[in-house]
Amino acid sequence: MEKNDIQPDPIACSSLMEAFNKGCQPSRVLQLAELMKEKNIPLNTSALFGIISACSILGDWKSASEMVNYMEPSSSLVSVGHLNHLLHFLGRSGKIETMMKLFCKILASGVKVSSATYCILLKNLLAAGKWQKYIEVLHWMEDAGIQPSARMYWNVFPHAWKNTDREYTVLIQEKIKKLKDKVG
Repeated sequence: MEKNDIQPDPIACSSLMEAFNKGCQPSRVLQLAELMKEKNIPLNTSALFGIISACSILGDWKSASEMVNYMEPSSSLVSVGHLNHLLHFLGRSGKIETMMKLFCKILASGVKVSSATYCILLKNLLAAGKWQKYIEVLHWMEDAGIQPSARMYWNVFPHAWKNTDREYTVLIQEKIKKLKDKVG
């Protein structure tokens, strides 16, 4: 860019990132992200999405984790959709702890999260066998005023039953019954 007398800015960088991703050159996106970091070019949501997409294509969770740290001060300015994409990528990569840390940072920054964000967490927690954390996230949903569905409780019920944790099993049965009574 600078060779052609173009001063890099967030809009130009995010446009280039989009072009690189469409042109199947995700490694160039990460190079451009490094340039943005070096030149202190602010990260906009389009650039973040481009970087996350490139990390996802490359399966590069390390760069994605670095991106989380880089964007942390501005995470309240990043769209929930882009944050959801990053949470999903981290969960799919098996980086459950990093996913949960990012989620906590999102909440701490004051970003309003929807049931879609919670669904991403729940899906990845269950896939990783973290059913107790799954139940904890269901409680967080309720605390946030988002009613978990009966399906969300049914998804974790076999795990609680199989692991013979009667406390969780009884709790889940009560929640399912309440939801059925509410509907029916």
